[in-house]
Amino acid sequence: MPLPPPVRFDGTVAPELASVTVDDVVTARRELAGQRPESALDRLAEWVNLAPERARQLAQAAASSAKALAGASQSLPPEEAAPLLEAAVKDYPEEPCLRLLLAKAYDAQPGQQAKAAAELDKLSSLDPQNALPNYVRARDALREGDIEQALALLDEAASQDAVNAYAGENALYREQALEESGMNADAARMTAALTAGTPEYDYLTQLGQDMLNQGAELDDLEAAQAVFEAVYTLGKQLQTAKFSGERLAGLDVERSTIDALEQVYTSLQNTEGLAWLAGEVNDLTRGIEEMYAFFDSVDAYFNQQLTGWQTVADQILATGDLSLVEQLFTIPPAEPAPSPAE
Repeated sequence: MPLPPPVRFDGTVAPELASVTVDDVVTARRELAGQRPESALDRLAEWVNLAPERARQLAQAAASSAKALAGASQSLPPEEAAPLLEAAVKDYPEEPCLRLLLAKAYDAQPGQQAKAAAELDKLSSLDPQNALPNYVRARDALREGDIEQALALLDEAASQDAVNAYAGENALYREQALEESGMNADAARMTAALTAGTPEYDYLTQLGQDMLNQGAELDDLEAAQAVFEAVYTLGKQLQTAKFSGERLAGLDVERSTIDALEQVYTSLQNTEGLAWLAGEVNDLTRGIEEMYAFFDSVDAYFNQQLTGWQTVADQILATGDLSLVEQLFTIPPAEPAPSPAE
């Protein structure tokens, strides 16, 4: 379903966002490959992550759209985010990304885990081949000491098609929040596109690390091996993601898991496992090299002095940023920017 047009309302435009242009966003993206990438990252993060006061203004404005509130909710503490996401889910009950965001907000609050689990169940019914809910349920079972249930959930997750944290959908919510905060529509789209996958990277790597930590605390080495192998599968499943943030999370999860697997295989004298792991290390190295090549290619493209960047933003939000390298030469040629002399 397409996003509704942004609604403007008096007294709520954020001046610091209204002044941002597409050129500002593209310049920040170019600087990521330069000598001061931290400064560029800070600017992009400042633009895409609404200040809490600004998010509260959107929450209090009757004209704010449900999806803008879903984007703004991520700048608020979980107890403030949950009501906004509940309202968004009521308006769009069939959108799994909203269910995931609401489950995260519940899970971050004491005593709300049953509500989080209910949202994961609804997410699974909407997207039955997404393994992510089962990994989250397994993490929770490990946290509660229910090893048998955790291993059953991890087995089920491994049988599913892929892991999807909905980076593209979430980017559209954040775009809507920026627009309704007063940012120019083109700048909002470019900002959302170039930061798509960042929150999902953080969430997925933390999920993998939580399960690794929980597996390391088990006294049963074979159970620990099963948990570590499942976490490694999580990383492998993320290699089908459309956004570099999610795929990079998968590579980092794999890399973090290799040491744990090597230790448990050595302790169990599992020579077959060690031999398999050596081959996986080679595959992981290739995957990391491919990601470096991808970022180098995109850096080179953004360093061209071109206009027509909205086509790139549309491409990212429609098919993921990893499609850029394949599609760069099919994007209609942009007109060179006029020189100062012209």
